[in-house]
Amino acid sequence: MNLKPYLKFIFAPWKFLTFLAGTLLLILASFYANDPTWDVGCSILMGVLTYLTAPWVFGTIYRSFKIRFSLISFLLALFFLYFSASASYDLYNFIKLGHIPESSFENAMISSVLYLLGGILWNLTSTKEKHLHFAFQNPTWPSLLEDKINNKILIFIALFALIFALIIYFSMG
Repeated sequence: MNLKPYLKFIFAPWKFLTFLAGTLLLILASFYANDPTWDVGCSILMGVLTYLTAPWVFGTIYRSFKIRFSLISFLLALFFLYFSASASYDLYNFIKLGHIPESSFENAMISSVLYLLGGILWNLTSTKEKHLHFAFQNPTWPSLLEDKINNKILIFIALFALIFALIIYFSMG
């Protein structure tokens, strides 16, 4: 895959702003979570990995089953999902604490849901030819002719932000 179209795809202004807002919420929540495994560094690491990989992972998994199966791409997508939503947390905390935290499984479950939300949200697009749909359904994905925010995407951003905030709130214990 050519990296340039993908980077252009994920760095659409609305996607980047939602990433910044979500990561800021993770950072702020880390101060109130009373959890030594959840800190600023872990919040930034997992937020950045999710932003950079989740749209590609979900697009690749979808396209592997609907368009053309590629075992290498599929396995790479599963690796990025696992590493971003779980192994990065374990590795970060192993380096920081000297052991894998007991909260590893719980974190993997919560982070996987947040990863899914990011992968879905950052693949939403709306074009003149097609109304709101997933960008990975386009034959030229991740290259898009246009990727502008509109009222329909704003509604989903608000809905996903609410779900994201509730998950963070209830995971703070």
